[in-house]
Amino acid sequence: MKLRIVVLGPKGQGREDWRQTIATAAQEAIERSDIKWTLHTGPLTINARFYIPRPKTIKHTLHATKPDLGRQLLPALEDALESIVLAHGWQIYEVQASKDYGPCGATIEVSSP
Repeated sequence: MKLRIVVLGPKGQGREDWRQTIATAAQEAIERSDIKWTLHTGPLTINARFYIPRPKTIKHTLHATKPDLGRQLLPALEDALESIVLAHGWQIYEVQASKDYGPCGATIEVSSP
């Protein structure tokens, strides 16, 4: 089972706004899904890709500057997905995360084995 959550957010959202945006996107993804996704209680994997607006000039093709990937990932895993997609944060046994240039937002895939 796999759930794909696409989050589009304006540049400069605060942490609480970002959590709410992710939670809303997760709920909408569940409603649009072809499969019936119930609050999952088994092991899950998370694959998250965060998109940061491209600056006017860049020195490297890889986004190795602020914002911190961990600071973007934690809100997604903590309050935003918990109680909507998964019952507890400890159910997550594997996480893959990256950041890239693009319109501000994220793509988060939650899957169960």
